[in-house]
Amino acid sequence: MNEQKEFGCMNEEILKEDVAEARGKGCREGDLLELKIESTAYGGDGVARVGRLVVMVRGGLPGDTVVARLARKRKRYLEARIVEVVEGSPSRVKPECVLFGVCGGCAMQHLSYPEQLAGKGSQVADHLMRIGGVEKPNVLPILG
Repeated sequence: MNEQKEFGCMNEEILKEDVAEARGKGCREGDLLELKIESTAYGGDGVARVGRLVVMVRGGLPGDTVVARLARKRKRYLEARIVEVVEGSPSRVKPECVLFGVCGGCAMQHLSYPEQLAGKGSQVADHLMRIGGVEKPNVLPILG
């Protein structure tokens, strides 16, 4: 693994911060990316960035540093799958369900329960701001 100050494509091409250039000249499907997961999206995918381009990482948790393979390029984001967890999030736990990652019914079991609840509250606040236009939503803590 190459030591890098910025996370991104692990090929020799330089990703531009401009999304159009990043899509055209940067990463290609199958490339390996070293990513720092920033947050979790609705549905449980980890969210990372390469420049300003969003990368959705199946199984990634906030705080994870991962090596992921670029699986698909979408119009506004990339999709990637984890190849290796370089440094796991402090909130990463062993899932209780033996079918975790197979059936899809327990998408967040690898995240500690208190962090699952906090993440749900953050998603509600984010949706109220982005979709509902609420400037500073007062979201009470999610009860478990």
